[in-house]
Amino acid sequence: MGFKGGSLKYFIPELGGFLILLSGLLLVIFIQIALEKRKLAKSEDSSVVVSL
Repeated sequence: MGFKGGSLKYFIPELGGFLILLSGLLLVIFIQIALEKRKLAKSEDSSVVVSL
């Protein structure tokens, strides 16, 4: 990430890049979780209708 003892102002752009990557990864994970929850809720609704 940088040299030990370096000035903090040189690390700020790199930290911004890591923050963007991390937020993008978390967004993808959140979307995947939401899609799985929706799929699970749909399958539970259809199984309730079939069992009646």
